Amino acid sequence: MIEINNNNQEKVNLKHLKKLGDFVLEKYDCASALVSVALVSEAKMKDLNYSYRHLNKNTDVLSFPASTEEKEKENFLGEVILNYSQIKRQAKDLGHELNYELDFIFIHGLLHLLGYRDEKKRDRDKMIALGEKLLYDFKQI
Repeated sequence: MIEINNNNQEKVNLKHLKKLGDFVLEKYDCASALVSVALVSEAKMKDLNYSYRHLNKNTDVLSFPASTEEKEKENFLGEVILNYSQIKRQAKDLGHELNYELDFIFIHGLLHLLGYRDEKKRDRDKMIALGEKLLYDFKQI
């Protein structure tokens, strides 16, 4: 189950994001798990990135997996934080439609909660391919 909190000034199709998130969770047999999603300002994202990753810059997504105890007791997978302004810029820079970029980055954040890592190029390439496949499959329904 996806819970979304939009803390930025932009209008975002939250129903669509929830449906996409539920689709991904269902694919991983986690349909009953809870994921919290927040869309935040650039300033907030920069603060979070610095606080948790010691990087004094903006990023598009941060994922915070739940502790083992939270996963077992509360069926909580964790939180995905999205920086809509950064995603909007990335979409333009990459020549992607905004909705595609937002969906793809959201899936990427969910994959992190599901245990995928992207520190190594090989793992990142795998996550990118998986994200594209999930997005393709979602659009087929």
